[in-house]
Amino acid sequence: MSCDLSLDLTFDCTSPESAVVKDTVYLLPYDSLDSADLIYNSTDAFQLDSIGLVTGSEAVKYAVAPDTVIATIANVAGANGVNGFSHSVALTIPTKTAAAREEVRLLNNKKVVLVLQSGSGEFLVYGLDAGLKISELANTRGDENGDVVTLTMATAEGRKEPTMEITLLATDEAGTVTLLEALLSTQS
Repeated sequence: MSCDLSLDLTFDCTSPESAVVKDTVYLLPYDSLDSADLIYNSTDAFQLDSIGLVTGSEAVKYAVAPDTVIATIANVAGANGVNGFSHSVALTIPTKTAAAREEVRLLNNKKVVLVLQSGSGEFLVYGLDAGLKISELANTRGDENGDVVTLTMATAEGRKEPTMEITLLATDEAGTVTLLEALLSTQS
């Protein structure tokens, strides 16, 4: 089965797309996105050239093992024949310190936008329009990787994203990393 998304684009609705990341995931507070800093590429509607946060907000960054993150996109049927997408990202975060565990705990009931670097080097943005929330969380103490939290962040039930993931590219890979790293410290 395929879904006509535009005159020139067809997507197989029965086969969710997946991406595997390199080693870094950035979580941006959804409610703190600065709309003035969301700059879409002038020739590619599915690419952001810039993303930013309002004053006083900051993103968090997690180092993750490449084989512990899976991003999935599925078609969601909508009212009045307008379909959308559900974003879901499962990841494992090391939590060796009390501060790291507390940081993950604070994610509960918060909406975030997640940016990950795929195995192909692209920076993929999930949850930009509806945000992602923790849908599953498991805390594992003392396994072979130390203390870890495995969580799934997904589009909230009843919500949908208008597009599959969005690509973020600020000039090049180094420029994109610089942009994201600048969001880690309090914006002033």
